[in-house]
Amino acid sequence: MLYYKSKKTEANDLIKKLALQPHPEGGFFVEIHRSEYLVKPKNPHYNGEERQAGSLIYYLLQTTNYSAWHRLKSDETWHFHTGCPMLLHVIDPKYNFKTVILGDLTTIAEATFHASVKAGHWFAAELADKKSFSLVSCAVYPGFDFKDFELEDKNTIATLNERCLNHQETINQLIHTSLK
Repeated sequence: MLYYKSKKTEANDLIKKLALQPHPEGGFFVEIHRSEYLVKPKNPHYNGEERQAGSLIYYLLQTTNYSAWHRLKSDETWHFHTGCPMLLHVIDPKYNFKTVILGDLTTIAEATFHASVKAGHWFAAELADKKSFSLVSCAVYPGFDFKDFELEDKNTIATLNERCLNHQETINQLIHTSLK
């Protein structure tokens, strides 16, 4: 039997069904794949250490959840699955700011099903509709390791605000709760 679920109920059902846990940057996640193969990246910021070839998580935002500003030493590709569009904000090392709409491109012309964030770029994400939810998956290569993860601090936010003057409102809305 088919029946209608509210968006909040649907998000809570996905959190339970997928065994999602709170993520340090905000929202909920679960790792669904980690390569058994090890690689030794040539990029010096890995300090010659090996990493898994890749990793993959489900990531969910609901209502007022957001992904706070952070950056990785690895590239990350986000793939939209269901829910409302997610706004992925990216600031490159030259402080160019862009927003990518992750969503169903068959219903939203400006949307894309996937977007990649290059290593070293600051990024954050939020819902286009704060009464809804969005489920994406995130692939990281070389694979994710928390020692390659950097959450923003007060100095980072000050610099981003100074260098991205037209985007201060968005920058300040997506600061990690520990800095507010």
